[in-house]
This record gives sequence, C-alpha cells and structure tokens, in this order.
Amino acid sequence: MLDDGNTHTVYDGAEYIPVACGKTSVDLHSIAVLKKICSPAQQFVFVQDFVKRENGEYCGDIIEKTADFFDAAELFEGLTGRRIEEATPANCVIHGKGEAEM
Repeated sequence: MLDDGNTHTVYDGAEYIPVACGKTSVDLHSIAVLKKICSPAQQFVFVQDFVKRENGEYCGDIIEKTADFFDAAELFEGLTGRRIEEATPANCVIHGKGEAEM
C-alpha cells in the first residue's frame, strides 16, 4: 500500500514520493505517477505497470517525465480519465505480482 505523500519509494536508483495511480482508459495498463525527490527542481515520472517485486524493489516502464505539475495532471487525466487529485496514493495498492490499481 502506498500510504501517503510522505512515503518514499526507491525506484530506478532514485527516491520518489507516490502522487497518484490509475488505469489507462484505452488498454487498462496501470499508471503510477511518482514525484522524484531532487533539489531544487521537481520531476514527475509516469511509470506503466509499476509493481513491487518479492525482493522489495519496484519495477515498471517509464513512459513520460515532466517537471510541471499541471502538465502531469493533464497527462494523467488524458491517460486515465480521472483527475490527479481524485487518485491519491492512499487509494493505491501495489501488488507483488500484478500492478498498481485503485
């Protein structure tokens, strides 16, 4: 379970804070939006089929990156049909064998 905005997730060698997750409206792939912890800029990363492996590591395919929250929100809504504010990390479950879902 992704608990809240303060939960740090290590993915691809960097620390991220989960922002939202959902499923694409076309092919039903899961999409997780992660905020990369970096200073002074921010970066939002879209990961398709974001899963947690048995060893505790996360994997998935990065499909998009943006530094602008409004661009991230627009892209998330375009992919999933949901507003990013409605897809909070508290509602996301990461399955060990499956995918992130609401």
